[in-house]
Amino acid sequence: MWEAEVEKDKPLKWQEERERSREQALAKHHELHKLYKENPFVFEMKRKKAIEDLINSAQDPELRKRLWDMQRRWDQRMRSAGSAHNRFILAQTLFWDHLVNEWVPTLQEIRNQLQGLHGIVSTKTNSSG
Repeated sequence: MWEAEVEKDKPLKWQEERERSREQALAKHHELHKLYKENPFVFEMKRKKAIEDLINSAQDPELRKRLWDMQRRWDQRMRSAGSAHNRFILAQTLFWDHLVNEWVPTLQEIRNQLQGLHGIVSTKTNSSG
């Protein structure tokens, strides 16, 4: 008998881990938000260090190079935006542009491929039954 069936009221381990990760992320967010308000200079140093650590954690040197190139382009765009309001608008525009032009087409392609696989599986199931 499955453990999940025996203890239906007990959350699964992955759910506990997800909730723990969520709580840690929220605590980190609150800490950084407070730091941003109280000491923007230290906040910026921590932000840059976090980006550096994340990019350097990529094991593939080619991926690491592409990530650094992307970060440099992002930083350059933000510097050239001028005011904080302009940076916000630019970041928002870049986000939506990437979502619409990169993510949506990729997700549609994946959906089409999965539908094609479903059709193949359905055909095989119907012909063997």
